[in-house]
Amino acid sequence: MNNLNKLTGQIHAVANVHTDMHFIYTGEAHGDGYVNYRTLTNKDNRELLRDVSLAILSKIVAEADLDEREIIVTGPETLGALMVDTFSERTDLPCAIATIKLLKDGGGFKWETDPEWWIDAERQVVWIDDLLNAGSTLRKSKKMVEALGSEITAVGVIGDRSGLSAEDLGVGHIVSLEQFNLTRYDLTKESCPMCDARKPIVLRPGHGWEFEHKTPNYPGGFVDIK
Repeated sequence: MNNLNKLTGQIHAVANVHTDMHFIYTGEAHGDGYVNYRTLTNKDNRELLRDVSLAILSKIVAEADLDEREIIVTGPETLGALMVDTFSERTDLPCAIATIKLLKDGGGFKWETDPEWWIDAERQVVWIDDLLNAGSTLRKSKKMVEALGSEITAVGVIGDRSGLSAEDLGVGHIVSLEQFNLTRYDLTKESCPMCDARKPIVLRPGHGWEFEHKTPNYPGGFVDIK
């Protein structure tokens, strides 16, 4: 646990992880937290990204119901695909492993190479990414894996803010290094209590700066933490 706490501390030192503040999301929804691990793609943080990726795989091996079949690790572009690259560099893992990435393709994904060489019912698929939000990216990936006659045995992410279970998502197991209980308010359906309380809105990160242009006289004011 101490090693995990140290690792998440290192992540937070370079990533945008904020809670208990007032953020504006895409679509003008409001919420009390912002999690973005994109800075882990920076060249200076690649060693940390490698450590993070291997920590996730170690948790999967320890906690998920894996068997003796070969493990295929896949993940979506951009950060998930970089994490997948980490595993192809290692030969000291406690299981037979191969990797195949999911590349962006319009609003969906495509396999980086012919998946029939890699994914079938005889192999276990581990899906890895940086953040699990509402699960839409995972669901797209899951359909692609199932079309090849396989299934996602385990999901591994740095942060999980979805509040969803493995059963909800139709996968075998979910592993994360940290979990967030963040609240989101859809202003098309409800009011924002933080606005009612006149809590300052964060300009950046997030879309608070767009809100400021539209509502410059918001009584709670604005703050920029980027």
